[in-house]
Amino acid sequence: FGFSLEKVLEGRPWDTSDRFTFSIKTEGDGAPVVADSVTVTKGHTSESFKNLALEKDKTYTYTIKETSQGGKGITVDTKEYKIEVIGTDKNDGTIEPTYYVNGVKVDEANAKAIFTNTYSATGTFGFSLEKVLEGRPWDTSDSFTFSIKTEGDGAPAVASSVTVTKEQPSE
Repeated sequence: FGFSLEKVLEGRPWDTSDRFTFSIKTEGDGAPVVADSVTVTKGHTSESFKNLALEKDKTYTYTIKETSQGGKGITVDTKEYKIEVIGTDKNDGTIEPTYYVNGVKVDEANAKAIFTNTYSATGTFGFSLEKVLEGRPWDTSDSFTFSIKTEGDGAPAVASSVTVTKEQPSE
């Protein structure tokens, strides 16, 4: 029998520094231990465990979860997958595996844990406005108002107008 785990990264291409680690807990009398942990990287984004020995009337359970730390704009997938494999004697000299992923019966091709991490970037910006008065000094009655128009999808809203005075010549 066999099963696999796969890492999907959305929001940006894989980078050579990307490393995602998973723990694999094995349960069941005589269950083949595949690994305590697995790390996937760019160029090696999945891991398959194949040709594992299966005994009749045995249930093997593999609990897989991501143990990577988030950061650098990447979220960690918090799902936990429980892959169960039950061996049934077909009375023809072979044992047939039956697969369940989180309690749902699947075929061998779908006996896998797919973890999806998402990258998103955030940032901040600012701008200022300054009024320079030439030819005479500022007077306490001087007041200049500027309108501000925000354009672009998702652009943050700012004040629609700004007034500058002698006491506050910039905004």
